[in-house]
Amino acid sequence: MGRELKRVPLDFTWPVGQIWKGFINPYRHQECDVCGGSGLNDATKKLDDDWYAFDKDDFIELPNGRRYNNSAWQYHLTEVEVKALIERNRLQEFTRVPLTEEDKKVVEENVKEGKSSLLPYDNSRIPTPEEVNEFFRTGHGHDSCNRWICVEARARHLGVYGECDVCDGSGAIWFSDEIKDKSENFEGYEPPTGDGYQLWETTSEGSPVSPVFDSLEELCEWCAEHATTFANHTTTKEKWMNMLGDGMVSHTEGNMVFI
Repeated sequence: MGRELKRVPLDFTWPVGQIWKGFINPYRHQECDVCGGSGLNDATKKLDDDWYAFDKDDFIELPNGRRYNNSAWQYHLTEVEVKALIERNRLQEFTRVPLTEEDKKVVEENVKEGKSSLLPYDNSRIPTPEEVNEFFRTGHGHDSCNRWICVEARARHLGVYGECDVCDGSGAIWFSDEIKDKSENFEGYEPPTGDGYQLWETTSEGSPVSPVFDSLEELCEWCAEHATTFANHTTTKEKWMNMLGDGMVSHTEGNMVFI
């Protein structure tokens, strides 16, 4: 969720939305211009770019109101990529759904206990590329993890997989090994502690997102009016009290909990 409670001095005046100076790593690198920071050779990077095909306007409208770019090969996977996704446990919508009566009983018991509606084991089913492509065209779409698995699988299958020769696959150019080492071992420091209560975001290095309040209750009143728990979702003062009191902000969608 990227939200946390910090106890800071009541007169703490660090600007809201500004990353705290103690979290800013001063040891920086330059992005590799040759590979655009991808760390990939030209052939693999082209596959990576063509996954989305942002340079192509080849959209197909679907009856459910969605659309997809038909030039993007993420919607035209082959057995090579499907196999790679299955091996990395990324097609649970096919491999973890109940198929037998015994499977259904397992899922029913798990749901009663508040667990996932998917099987805790593979059902041995191998979906076809057509089934997988249709699912992602009309469903939620691939995430970045699926993207990289498929790019690597296709590149290796074609015999073109490789890293950028300039940055050795890191995507970064460092002034020296010493600077790189200092960056990797940078620890930073927390803001000063005090009697105040303040909400911080952790989606970046970390910055305050609320004023400083005298009490947790006052902060939670503000959060109920001005803060979100996930995306644009809000919640009540009481729930904010519980979450910040426990030290974890979360949002629940069905049987999924986002933290």
